[in-house]
Formats: sequence, structure tokens, C-alpha cells
Amino acid sequence: MKKDTLIVLFILAVVLAAYFIWKNWEPQTSAETAEPTATSSSYLLFTSDLGLLTSLRITDGRTTVKLERDPAGPWSVRLPRPGQADPARAGAAEIQVMSLRVLNQVEADLSPEVLGVDDPSYTIDLVFAGGATYRLEVGRKTPTGSGYYVRVNGVNYIIGVSGIDALSNLLVEPPYPATPTPEPATETPTPSPEETPPSETPVEATPTPTTTP
Repeated sequence: MKKDTLIVLFILAVVLAAYFIWKNWEPQTSAETAEPTATSSSYLLFTSDLGLLTSLRITDGRTTVKLERDPAGPWSVRLPRPGQADPARAGAAEIQVMSLRVLNQVEADLSPEVLGVDDPSYTIDLVFAGGATYRLEVGRKTPTGSGYYVRVNGVNYIIGVSGIDALSNLLVEPPYPATPTPEPATETPTPSPEETPPSETPVEATPTPTTTP
């Protein structure tokens, strides 16, 4: 009986120990799969006190698109070939820049290799009328897919996906004006033989030769 009691007490002690270990255990996530914790609330990366955006350049290392304008003038495309820019599409790109939202600031212990900013998917260079310049080096997406790791003038952030994706579309479709579609040429119908009007020139009758008696 005493032996049975000791076994029961031993099992109870093991169960209690396991419970306390489980209660105080916190899962450890690796640096490559952890979503960096927020150090500040979400906010816009750029503010209106920078002045108007006057230059936007984006490249993926193969294709480069660059837009420029005077503060009081319209946008023009400098790369991949000089030309006028479609005002609506260039304006939409400017709105996307000014709408870039910082979701989190990245924890300092995450290396650039983990973030992918040393070998960026895109590099975006911006110039504002007030003289400020920014370089955005876009790395990998976060594990949750909610944002990109982006190094902005040496500081690492998580920036929302939608704004970066919209700007990267400039590489696929630079904002040139749409080429008007030419109207199809109309052909003059050829009248069918039945519809050919008769000639108005009278046809002279051929005289019938007479027999000499």
C-alpha cells in the first residue's frame, strides 16, 4: 500500500512540474520568421512640409523609369525614353508616394540579409521641392505579407504593400500618354456587274451589206 502511495505521489509531482513548465514557457521564434514588433503607431512616411515631389526614379536593376517636373510645371518622362507624361498617371504616382505608410520600425537586431535590403528588389529615389532627397531600398515582404522591409536613408521600416506595388507598376507601364487608336479606313464599295449603269453613249448600228443584183 505504501508503495502504491509513493507511485501516485510521484506521478502527481511529474504532472505538477509539467504544468508549471508549460505555464511559463514562451515560444521562441527565429529572426527570419518573426514579425518585428511595432515601436510606434502607423504613420505616413512623407509629409506635405517637404514641398512638392519634383523627381521620382525607380529601378529593379534591369528597367529604370524616371519622372521629373518643375514645381510649377507638368510631369515629363526622362527614362526609359524622354517624352511627355500622362498627367493622370503621373499624378497618381505622386499620390502613391505621399501615401506610403510606415507600419512598423524594424527591430535593430534583424540583419540586412534577413530584410533583403542589401540586395533590394526595387530602389526608389525621390527629390522634393524643399531640397530633401530620399532613397528607398525595398527588400523582402514580411512573413505576414502585410508590408515590405524598406531601408529609407539608412533606417529600416515596414511599409505597406499597396503603395510599393503601385509604384513598381511604373516599371511595367511607364506613364506615357495613351496612343490614340486609329479609326479603320472606310472602303468605297465596288458596284457589282448587275449594278453597273449602262453607257450613255449610243452604239452605232453596223450597216448590213446588201447584195448587188
